[in-house]
Amino acid sequence: MLRIGCDLDGTLADLATAYQRVAANVHSDSDAHVWDSIRTIENFWMSLEPLESDVIHRLYEASRQAQWEIFFITQRPNTVGESVQRQTQHWLIKQGFESPSVLTVPGNRGKAALALELDYLIDDLPRNCIDVAAESRCHPLLVCRHPDPDAESTAARFKISVTRSVGEAIDFIHAALPSPQTQETGSRWLRKLGLA
Repeated sequence: MLRIGCDLDGTLADLATAYQRVAANVHSDSDAHVWDSIRTIENFWMSLEPLESDVIHRLYEASRQAQWEIFFITQRPNTVGESVQRQTQHWLIKQGFESPSVLTVPGNRGKAALALELDYLIDDLPRNCIDVAAESRCHPLLVCRHPDPDAESTAARFKISVTRSVGEAIDFIHAALPSPQTQETGSRWLRKLGLA
């Protein structure tokens, strides 16, 4: 059974467009002013659009059919309204993922991946992927939607796999799994050794 962590903003949710909309409304390029304004918007995190159509439902189907354990990981700041966790759960349910496990992790993703014993992390930020690669046995998948030679060369140095979408990351994980025949052979071998 695989344990998979998945980032939200920039990976599944389109924060950039919502952020730009708030920046235009407050007539400010100041990051602090924009975030101050976002914190006053009731249930802001429930208003974001998904970056890929139906990919969250694909994750849900994989969690059921392939028995993947999926953890949605975020560092979102609080806003007016429901807690970040509740807003995020509501949003994921709306996108087609029933009963999502949402973890608000303020610190290092590497420590989180280690504590959760993740097999894979899907994330759009190279620094998160590097932390995970350096501090755990988890295999990070960097979602790099557009060619970025610097990010991709850094990923290669740390043996981080690069995909162009979350959908492609899901395909990567499926492809990396042993076939049913391989699994059966492995099970027979373990039984012979008295380990299964």
